[in-house]
Amino acid sequence: MEQLEDGCAMHTQADDAFVVALRPEVWDRARFGEGRDRFTVAHELGHIFLHGDRLLKPGARFFRDSNCSAPQRMPPGVPVYRSPEWQASVFASCMLMPTRSARAYFKVAATLEEHPSILDIAKHFRLSRQAAALRVEKLLPRLAAGGEEATKVF
Repeated sequence: MEQLEDGCAMHTQADDAFVVALRPEVWDRARFGEGRDRFTVAHELGHIFLHGDRLLKPGARFFRDSNCSAPQRMPPGVPVYRSPEWQASVFASCMLMPTRSARAYFKVAATLEEHPSILDIAKHFRLSRQAAALRVEKLLPRLAAGGEEATKVF
């Protein structure tokens, strides 16, 4: 197998199985709760859950590419949400910071009159700051629409 950046999702024809391949150090750090590495695992699982049909094609793979952002990988004029990388990242942030858990966290913070930072949220949910920021960006409007006063927490 060629050198992985962090990991990749693929389908093996021989075993007819989906596989997440990770560099050994990424797997070790994910097992011990490192936010960025947990996110990498969840991101690759996102490719399997969201794009498994594409992975069934021979030789198809999704690689995590830190050299450019999801919008830079898309042709001009195509919205970022159409990017499989962006979709897998949103999936990962939702998986690692579920709405119900986030709602409970924000409710406790509001009760204590605390204003958690992105770093506080990342530590609590064992996420990278980037993953926490992505999830909060997507989550707060939903919590506010649900009647929660979540926007006052920040």
